[in-house]
Amino acid sequence: EQLEQVASSARPEEVSHRVAQQLQQLAQKIAAWSVPEAAEVATQLKQLAQQLQPTSAPETTAASSASSPKRMSPEQLYQQNFCDSQGQDLTASLRPVAEFFVKYHQGQYTDDLGRKFLEQVGQAAQVLEQADHHDQAQRLRNAANDFRTILESPLDLDDNLLGIIWEPVSAVLESLVQKVAQQTSENKTEAPAAQSPRGKGEQHRVVRVREDYLDEFMEAVSELFITSERYKDVQKRMSEAQQLEALVDELREINATFAQQANELQQKVLTLRRIPARTLLAKFPKLARTVATQLGKKVKVHLVGEDLPVDKQTLEALDAPLTHMVRNAVDHGIQGPEERKALGLTEHGNLWIEIQQTPKEVILEVRDDGRGIDPQRLRQKAVEKGILSPTQAEALSDQEAQRLIFHPGFSTAEQVSEVSGRGVGMDVVLTTVRQRGGDIQLQSEVGKGTTFRITIPIQQGVLVKDALMVSWSGQPFALPFEHVVEIAEVDREELMQVQTQHVVRLRGHVHPVRPLGAMLGIQPTELRNQQRVPLVLVRSLKGHVCLAVERILGHRQVVVNPLDELFAQVRGVAGVTQLGGNKLALVLGAEEIIDLVLRGTSVQAAQG
Repeated sequence: EQLEQVASSARPEEVSHRVAQQLQQLAQKIAAWSVPEAAEVATQLKQLAQQLQPTSAPETTAASSASSPKRMSPEQLYQQNFCDSQGQDLTASLRPVAEFFVKYHQGQYTDDLGRKFLEQVGQAAQVLEQADHHDQAQRLRNAANDFRTILESPLDLDDNLLGIIWEPVSAVLESLVQKVAQQTSENKTEAPAAQSPRGKGEQHRVVRVREDYLDEFMEAVSELFITSERYKDVQKRMSEAQQLEALVDELREINATFAQQANELQQKVLTLRRIPARTLLAKFPKLARTVATQLGKKVKVHLVGEDLPVDKQTLEALDAPLTHMVRNAVDHGIQGPEERKALGLTEHGNLWIEIQQTPKEVILEVRDDGRGIDPQRLRQKAVEKGILSPTQAEALSDQEAQRLIFHPGFSTAEQVSEVSGRGVGMDVVLTTVRQRGGDIQLQSEVGKGTTFRITIPIQQGVLVKDALMVSWSGQPFALPFEHVVEIAEVDREELMQVQTQHVVRLRGHVHPVRPLGAMLGIQPTELRNQQRVPLVLVRSLKGHVCLAVERILGHRQVVVNPLDELFAQVRGVAGVTQLGGNKLALVLGAEEIIDLVLRGTSVQAAQG
C-alpha cells in the first residue's frame, strides 16, 4: 500500500529511489533472520535496490542519495550550532552525530566507530527528550535501531544503507539548525548559539535507567529521611532525660536500622547502573563469522544470558578481553570444515558465550568444541622460545603447560596474520582482567574443546568495605575483609627463622611473616618481645602473606577515600577512612603489599 501511494504521487525517478530504499530496509530485516538462506536473499535484494537507483539521480553517497537539494550535507551540518526552542545550546550533543557521517565520507569507518555512533545517538536522543523535543528524540532512536540492525547483519555497510540512516538524522539536525536561524531573525540582538561550556567533543556519560528502578531508589532514600528524623528525636530526648540507658538501647536499634538502609541504598545505586548484557554480546556473532570467513572456516555462535542486567562498568571492562578471546577461539580452537568432517563433526564449529552474575561478581564463559589446547605442543614452544628448559617443561603438569598461553609474548601461530601471531595474546587478556581484581580459569581437552571462565568482581558504586581493624605502634589500619583468610595468635617460639626472614606454619602450610611496621616503615619495625603474636593471613591472586600486627581491633565498615590524585606513587595503601572522633586510618592495599613481600621489598623502599 505504501509503494502504491508513492507510485501514484511521485515522478518515476522518485519512485525508483524510494522503492530502492524500501528494498534496502527489507534486506536489513531478512538478514537478521536465523535462516540459512537469509544472507543470500538479503544480498540479492541489495543488488536489486542498487539497479533501481535512477541514473539521473545525484551521486549515491550517504549524504546525496538520502538528501534532496534542500538538505545540508554532513560537512555543512557539522559546522552548525544547535539549540532548542528555549535557546539552550545542544551543539556538544548533536555535532558528534553529524561527525560520524563526515568520517564515513573520509573513509574512516570502522565497526568501533559505528558502535560509538550508536552511543552518541542515544545520548543525543536523551538530551532532546529532556528539552521536550520528543518527536525528534524518537526519530533518532528509530534511526539508531535501524543502524544497529545493519551492524548485526552479515551485510557490509555501504552508501545506500547509510543513506537510510541519514534521512531521519539529517531531518532532526536541520530542524534544530532552523530554530537557531528563526530565533536570530526574531530577535536580532540575540547572539548566535555559543559553544557548549564543556568544550567541543566532550561527552556526558549516560546510563538508561528503568523507571521502576528509580521508584525503588527514591523509596530507599525516603526511608533514610525517616531514620534521620528518629535520630533528631532521640538527640532531643537525651538532652532532656535523666535516665539514658533506655535511650542508648533505642539509639543502638536506630543505628542498626540506618546501617541496613545504607547498605540497601548502595545496592539500589548498583541496580541503576545495570544494562542488558546484549549491549556487550550483540557484536560477537558477526565478529566470529567475519574472522571465520577470513580463515575459510564456519562457526555458529550461541549467546546465553543476553537479557541479564549487568553493571555497565563491568561490561565495558569485559569488551576488550572478550574480543580477543572470540578471535582466538575461531583462529586456534575451531577447525576447518574438512578437518571437522574427517573427525565426524559438523562443518560448523560452535562457540558459546555465556554471562552470569552473582551478588558480588560477573562470570563470563567462552567455550568452543574445537581442537583443544595440546599441552605437549605448548611445552615444545616454551623450550623453542627459551621460556623454559627441557627439564622444566617436562616437569609441568598438563594443566600448568596449558596455562603457558598466558605467558607474555607466547604464541603458537606459525605465521603472522591479521588474526594471530602478532605477539599480543592471552597475557594481555589476563592482565586486563586482573587489573579489575578478577581471574581466568582454563579447562581444555584435546579434540573436545576449550573453556575460559572469567570472573570479575562487580565495581561498587560507593567504596564501602568490610574491614578488619588492626594497629601498630598505637596507629589503626584497615585491612579489607575480602583479602583476609585467617586471624591467628601464635607463640613467639612458633615463628621459624629462614635466612633473615620469619615464617610460620598454619594448617599445614608455610607462610612468610612480615611485621606490619616493617612493611610501612613505621617505628618500631621489628616484632616486639611479646609472648603471643597476632597474625593476619592475607591473600591475593599472587600469593599469601602473614602480617604480624600489634593488636586486632575488630570488624568495621569503612568508606574508602582514594589517595590516587594526591599520592600517585604510593604503594600498599588503597586509601584513607574516617573513624570516630575525627580520627583517620589508612586502608591497606593487600594485593600490593603481598606483591612487595614476594619481591623482597617494603612500601617505604618502593616509594623511595
